[in-house]
Amino acid sequence: MELVGPKKRNLCGTTPSIAFGFGGVIVAAITYFVPWNAQMLQLVFVCLSLPLFGYWGMADESIPWLWEQRRTEEAMGLLEKAAKINGIKLVSFPENFQCDNIPSNNNNDRRPSLASIAPIIKATFLDVFRTPQIRKRIIVMMYAWFATGVLYFGLSFNSVDLFGNPFLTFTITCLAELPAHPITIFLTPKTGHKPMLCVNMLFSGVACVVLAFLSRGK
Repeated sequence: MELVGPKKRNLCGTTPSIAFGFGGVIVAAITYFVPWNAQMLQLVFVCLSLPLFGYWGMADESIPWLWEQRRTEEAMGLLEKAAKINGIKLVSFPENFQCDNIPSNNNNDRRPSLASIAPIIKATFLDVFRTPQIRKRIIVMMYAWFATGVLYFGLSFNSVDLFGNPFLTFTITCLAELPAHPITIFLTPKTGHKPMLCVNMLFSGVACVVLAFLSRGK
């Protein structure tokens, strides 16, 4: 997300979720065609997750974290990579730039060092609750993620209790979410994140309340 511009963050943040729906379909297929016991299926799913450890060497480090750790050369390298991806040119210091109060890493270099400009900040988890604006946002997002997780996994896992083949109902449930992702990518820039989140959560909540009063077969 740090390597793309603001206009592409919605696309890059939503697209990986599409793989989650397809992953559920694969889980249903493996469970259906490979009728093993639960322990063996769990072992298979764990083995399928092992290649994800390869991301350790493939994924880029966080630029703000590198900056805070004084690994400025790596941070600048990632900034140049991000600038190349987004088709922009980084602003550099002119050759005659002088700064008497800021030391440089190189005595022959008149440009200031990034490590000397950036202050040392040692933050903790409690810092997110110190300012009213960040505190309000973190509480709202924690509640939103909790409600979304309970609703999503509750409906997904309980779809096997519906009438019919449990493998088929679970597969349909996973496929049903796929159209929501391109719709979200298209509508969010037009409506904004807050209206999109609030309307969808309100609609989902009302649908679940109505569903609770319907008996099976109706």
